[in-house]
Amino acid sequence: MFATIRKTFGQLDDPTIRRVLAFGAVMAALVLTGVWYGLSWLLDGKVATGIAWLDGPLNWIVQVLGAAAVAVMAWLFYPGLVGAFAGIFLEEVAGAVERRHYPELPAPRDISIWQATVAALRMAGTTVGLTILALPLLLIPGLGLVAFMLLNGWLLGRGFFEIVALRRLSAAEAAGLRRTHRLKLLLPGLVIAGTMAVPVLNLLAPVLATILMVHLFHRLPNQRRIGSSEQ
Repeated sequence: MFATIRKTFGQLDDPTIRRVLAFGAVMAALVLTGVWYGLSWLLDGKVATGIAWLDGPLNWIVQVLGAAAVAVMAWLFYPGLVGAFAGIFLEEVAGAVERRHYPELPAPRDISIWQATVAALRMAGTTVGLTILALPLLLIPGLGLVAFMLLNGWLLGRGFFEIVALRRLSAAEAAGLRRTHRLKLLLPGLVIAGTMAVPVLNLLAPVLATILMVHLFHRLPNQRRIGSSEQ
């Protein structure tokens, strides 16, 4: 597992990966800037006590609390929402990994952006939904955070693996392989969930998750025979 993680980070010098990361960083900056300004506009001047010297500080406090609430919700739901964008750059990232580490492989299946996006949205919807249900657990000190990380580790591990597997297997085969090796996906899933929980590093998380799962997929027994049968 540690060797696979080293390979994953070692892939970050690839020009294709850097281009995807640059695009992701710009999009993240635009989204965060838009959310910040939008929230500031919505909350600006909403407190009116009629006391001029008090309204200013109170409005500032409301804006700060609103920004903090958005930050907490973004941290909670980022793992699920990131899955919705996975299909956009999956093929480029996975292709770059295979060109460097698995050049002997035949061309992958012709999977459309629509298929990849549907799989990513399904993962995102499941993750966000279960995160909402698990929110009460976060009120329990210690246990809540552990439960949250385990939940996201399980969902992200299976979700990213299945998206990667669809490049070389049918949907039924990908789901079957995932079920067979579900325990092996938990640790990589926890690594992905941990990466997404770290500010700044979480901007790299979707790319790192894809790279990691490509390596894991090609380490599993029989997957090459199955994947090659549909070429």
